[in-house]
Amino acid sequence: CRFGRHGRVEATYEGVQTLRCDSPPISTTYSLDVDEANGLSRTVVVSITINDQDYVPVAGFQYFMEPIISTILPPTGPIKGGSSVVVTGSSSFAMPEAGQEAHYATYVCQIADLRFPAVRTPERDHELVCITPEYNLTDAARHGFSGGEGLYDLPFTVSLNGQQFTPRAPIITYAAEE
Repeated sequence: CRFGRHGRVEATYEGVQTLRCDSPPISTTYSLDVDEANGLSRTVVVSITINDQDYVPVAGFQYFMEPIISTILPPTGPIKGGSSVVVTGSSSFAMPEAGQEAHYATYVCQIADLRFPAVRTPERDHELVCITPEYNLTDAARHGFSGGEGLYDLPFTVSLNGQQFTPRAPIITYAAEE
């Protein structure tokens, strides 16, 4: 597989009509002198070959600047779930190339290992909104709690593509009902 003109990686056969190509760092596919400063995404063409000489373009792939979470509001919610959480980023959560967001974006929130959908509205590209899932005793035990703590401090992350999540995870707290 080749990402852009220079980013070559080995492909893995996954099944009929399916190859897996792990994306290389964007610096191997495209010069970021201007884009890195502006925080813009970049779409490159992914091509495949069987002889390392003749490449056939098969898809577009969008690189984007890694988002950083600034705030989570509210930072606490009930264990029964259902809280609407607004996540604000220090950079845009939007995929800025016109017409490409629906194709590339899969917004996801994650508390510990619980993943659930997030939504971004066009008017607020620095915000994602997600509804917290229930946090039950099975979840608490899996995360090392005995279940009677009352407050459960857990790492919170987001993803723009459903695969890579923000590295610095702020804490969100589930509170037991009284």
